[in-house]
Amino acid sequence: MTQKHRQDIEFDLRKLLTAMWRKLLWIILCGVIAAVIVAAAEIWLVNPVYQSTTKMYILSEQIDMGVVVADLQSSTMLTKDYAELIRSRDVTEKVIEDLELEESTDELLSKITISVPADTRIIEIGVTDTDPERAKEIVEAVRDTAAEHISNVIKSDAVSIAEKANLPQDPVSPKIFRDTAAAAMFGAAAAAVVFIILFLRDDRLRTREDIEDVLGISTLGTVPLEREKSIQITGGQGFGTDKDNPKEYGISYKRSV
Repeated sequence: MTQKHRQDIEFDLRKLLTAMWRKLLWIILCGVIAAVIVAAAEIWLVNPVYQSTTKMYILSEQIDMGVVVADLQSSTMLTKDYAELIRSRDVTEKVIEDLELEESTDELLSKITISVPADTRIIEIGVTDTDPERAKEIVEAVRDTAAEHISNVIKSDAVSIAEKANLPQDPVSPKIFRDTAAAAMFGAAAAAVVFIILFLRDDRLRTREDIEDVLGISTLGTVPLEREKSIQITGGQGFGTDKDNPKEYGISYKRSV
């Protein structure tokens, strides 16, 4: 890379940063507008969703230590099987029937989340709903119905309640602060990208350096014409004062910025 090429890159970058600095208020304003729109939409248009959780413990009735150790290993592997039994149609249909819910089995399953912590025999069940009390009621029904269904399948009372369902106080979604911050950053970034594109597409000659770089002609001087206008006198066919025919006299006009 030649020294002149490096200088051109540094000069263009400096002009770009200068132009972006002049548009800083607009960039910030775009970020603020995006944040306000997202915050208003989530406050007034999006219903808050609450989640209630409960935990089940897969236990063993064996007393012999050797049997218990083996049972711990097998129960850990079977915990995922139990999680699938909780999602079974037998469980969801009975919950819908007992609570007289209007949701279908698929809609109810979309509200249920099941997680199994690593190397444990604990199953955590969560239910989301726009009503916190109904979320608690549903998760309790799912837990009790699932425990009964699992016991019937494996022919043993191997499930117990490890943690009761909670009544959620704060919604899990929407996350207004997180979403507003993300919208502000996205709006500001989008505005910055637009200004950069406009800057790169702007090929107008604004300064003496622009004329010298593009036309390869040295600028001899600047002659003021009016309050906001001036002309650049460049080496050409000759000099003159006829602003109606600048090409004939080698005179280029520019508007001061």
